[in-house]
Amino acid sequence: MARRQVLAIALAAALLALLALRLPGAPARGQPTATPAPAPPSAPPVYVLGPQSLVEAIERAGLNAVPITTADLSKIPNGSVVVVDWAQLETARGALNLTSPAVQALEGIFARGGLVLANSSDPVAAELLLSYAAARAAGVKFGDHYLAAALVLPGGETLVGAAALRNGKTTALLVGPIRPDRLAYVAANWARLKSADNRPAATAMADPTDINWDPCYATYTQALQSGGFGNNIFLWGMQILGSQGAPTSDSYGVMAVEDNYGDIFYYDSCILMANSLTFPNQNPPQIPAALMGDVAYYMTPSGGNEVYIGGGVSSQGPGALEELIGGFDAYASYQAMLGGSTNAFVAAPPSSYQPDSSSTPVGSFTIDIGLEGLSVTYEPELISWPYISVSQSPWTSTTIGGQVAFNATWTFIYSGLYDISNSVDVIDGFIVGPGEGAVIGLANYSPGNTYWLWLPFNAEVMTTCWSAWTRADWLVGLVPQSSSSITINTATLDLVLQEPTPSGSWISGYAIYGGPPYCPISLSGP
Repeated sequence: MARRQVLAIALAAALLALLALRLPGAPARGQPTATPAPAPPSAPPVYVLGPQSLVEAIERAGLNAVPITTADLSKIPNGSVVVVDWAQLETARGALNLTSPAVQALEGIFARGGLVLANSSDPVAAELLLSYAAARAAGVKFGDHYLAAALVLPGGETLVGAAALRNGKTTALLVGPIRPDRLAYVAANWARLKSADNRPAATAMADPTDINWDPCYATYTQALQSGGFGNNIFLWGMQILGSQGAPTSDSYGVMAVEDNYGDIFYYDSCILMANSLTFPNQNPPQIPAALMGDVAYYMTPSGGNEVYIGGGVSSQGPGALEELIGGFDAYASYQAMLGGSTNAFVAAPPSSYQPDSSSTPVGSFTIDIGLEGLSVTYEPELISWPYISVSQSPWTSTTIGGQVAFNATWTFIYSGLYDISNSVDVIDGFIVGPGEGAVIGLANYSPGNTYWLWLPFNAEVMTTCWSAWTRADWLVGLVPQSSSSITINTATLDLVLQEPTPSGSWISGYAIYGGPPYCPISLSGP
């Protein structure tokens, strides 16, 4: 990952406490122009299984917390939000017991349209088990295999969750960490989604336009309308339920980090896959898939506008956008398979990605999701048009059924002196495998095997005075329905669990170039 070296680089580290819920109350920053921010919602009760300290933390988040016992799990009303202390459900490390009473109880909650969040010191294990229970309840299967998934973000959050939304033959499985100060929005939005006869109500969420929108959000909304996309599974982060209607709404994905001028960096990633295996003449068996993501930046006039530095010379503002970078590292996924850490990988035809590189500034570009005619167009607002550079290096030297595993990285390059009167949103989306043209390959296939896919996602922003970068990890498993337990050694994958970041942010690291008077910059969690 690029790390610009200019003047002195100041690195700050702050490890987040493993079991502490962050208290709400951070002031609202500048409002992104894409989504209005109504008053905080009136959320339904949240059922809490755990110690009194967890109950009190939920209440401090502005919710009516209802304490329950393990025996009460089967009595939770339909469509409820449940928060559990993971130690009371699953204490063993390593192998996860899929037939335990805890999993059966969770499956029952998901089957009744519930959403479950867990406060856990082992968040990856909690995500995998929650998502497996949700997949069983929703019937998310690939032949005789159930799905399990985790989205691992840097920052050390210990509150993670899972939920399944089904419409026709399409199922959206939401997994990943949640900011505790967004719990009220999670509960309220989930109640709205489940309000129409306990079925997903996609129109209860803000409808995306086809211009300048997170491709994951556009796909999510389309998947829950008009019967969805057919036999498909859509994997996405839980943060969508915490963003709708919230101050500093993050409809562009993960609201990652903010500077002292109110400029904010976002990123997002998601996976759309067919709910079936294909067995081509060339092994291995494959699951058609598409990888989607975006990188975005909210730029304020105070941070981005040009600054006069004397002698007739002006400079870009300290938070002026220079580059947005993002992509998926399928090559690393393939190497993990070769090294024995996993037994599944992602590959695609060499030309199966959008957008392509440009030698001149691009006024607009479109990415085609490829299903039901869905596409999203990107047009910069009030700032210069970007150059686009796409790298596919490194990639596998041999093809897998005519496809290769490559590290797809997009760099969107902006230039010029900005003079904006209002804050602007800049978003750039991308896709590997339009129309599910990529595949998830299962090595050494046998119907009784459990398969694990690890897929890193990288994102970065570069401004005049600072940059920030992140790596998120998708971990996806296919588990035979006959299995009683699952085991994966996540240590071999170097998952980004506790990277040094500003407190409250979701980035892996950052750099500040120089200091006052030209770069008076500080970074914090949004």
